[in-house]
Amino acid sequence: MNKITPRAHIIPEIRDIWIVARVVQMTIGFNLGLYLYVYGIFFYEAFGGESNPVALSLTASIFVIGQIIAVLAEVPTGALGDYIGRKKTVITSFIFRALFFFFLAWIAFVPSTKWAFVLAAIAVFCFAIGYTFYSGSFVAWVVDSLRERNHAKVYGPILARSYAHMVLAQIIGALIGLTLYLHGYVFYAFALGFTSCILCAVFCAVVMKEAQSLNFYQGKLTWGSSARRMKEIIVNGFKISVKIPPVTYLMLMYASFMFLTHVVSYLWPVAMKTNFGAGKMSPIWYLIVALSLALTFFGSKTMEWISHAKTNSHPEGQFTNRSMWLWFAFVALVMSLPVVYLGIKTEQGSMSLYLFVTVVALSQFGYGFLRPCYETLVNNYIPEEHSQERATVMSLAGMLGSMVVICLMIPATGKSGEATTAGWLIPSGLLAGLTLVLHLLMRRYQRKTGELPGKATEKAAETI
Repeated sequence: MNKITPRAHIIPEIRDIWIVARVVQMTIGFNLGLYLYVYGIFFYEAFGGESNPVALSLTASIFVIGQIIAVLAEVPTGALGDYIGRKKTVITSFIFRALFFFFLAWIAFVPSTKWAFVLAAIAVFCFAIGYTFYSGSFVAWVVDSLRERNHAKVYGPILARSYAHMVLAQIIGALIGLTLYLHGYVFYAFALGFTSCILCAVFCAVVMKEAQSLNFYQGKLTWGSSARRMKEIIVNGFKISVKIPPVTYLMLMYASFMFLTHVVSYLWPVAMKTNFGAGKMSPIWYLIVALSLALTFFGSKTMEWISHAKTNSHPEGQFTNRSMWLWFAFVALVMSLPVVYLGIKTEQGSMSLYLFVTVVALSQFGYGFLRPCYETLVNNYIPEEHSQERATVMSLAGMLGSMVVICLMIPATGKSGEATTAGWLIPSGLLAGLTLVLHLLMRRYQRKTGELPGKATEKAAETI
């Protein structure tokens, strides 16, 4: 019986896949915790803070630089993973993440705004490259490794559970990172991130096994043949993304909810400090971090629990594409509509601290649910005969998300620190609007293909 229940042990033949997924995701989560909750305010203060009128713009520019690099590198690195193997690109990603922490650490010792900006730009360059090497390849490795062992139905629960473990590790990283930052020792947090990335790269090199059913290139790389093969992979991946409507819809949704996640995650410390004076050593800071992590974990666990729900038609507890999409659209609205309301209240000059904390936490719940749900659902729609282009398809969604951030990140920051939550109307309104439109298009597609019975089919079934 090919299933995973929340309390069951992982079946023996896929235990090594689960171990790698857990270690890799926990390392990612730990590193996220070390920097994510101090990332925006760290740059803001390194660029002069409130004493420098362009500090907020410089901070936003650093994020945009990272996204520009991601746009340029996302698809080529995904195609490279489909060409030479996902294991090699995952290892490379951790090496670049280590360099990201290395350059971040030195910003703390640079008094000049100019050189702090230069080091920050180098750091986000390394992070963006590391992210693109990882973003499509790792999920593709999990999915195809499980398919190879005839356990394709369990990658949804495994992805959801690994995200839950990622959040648990993120809690530990956040406690360490916040504590060190608030006491003026953020250098040690970044040094710890550097060390953990190097150790995880070594772990992947030793333990991670490449899928044997796919034809990855193993010989000496030459520019001509490699460029031709990667071009072919990219073209095929693009055709899949365009010709299969659900893949297109899901890519648009991914770009939208990741844009909202970027804006809220990076800018809530700035908004909190400028609106409520809750800066360093504030218990509100810890409250938001704790609620965000708890609800991100709960979002991932909710995805896992729902995927195990047993029905008469699905006694194994497997998600159907129809039911998974309904949950996906519902949670997207749960994530976006409160942020819309927060932006409106900001415009009216009546934003409260209670509302602010609640909305930030809810947005993190949405991210915790939507990320593994998206990765499960989009891989359900990628045809098995195109497994060789899986990482490229996943990377195309990442590229689209980065393009949205490049175009809209600066206006989404608002006119000032006090008004930044009004700018959040842009990403939240985009996600809410896309959800409503794409839900209608997806339901029409599902009805057309038989995933969602039409009225005529339902009446016939009732007659029978």
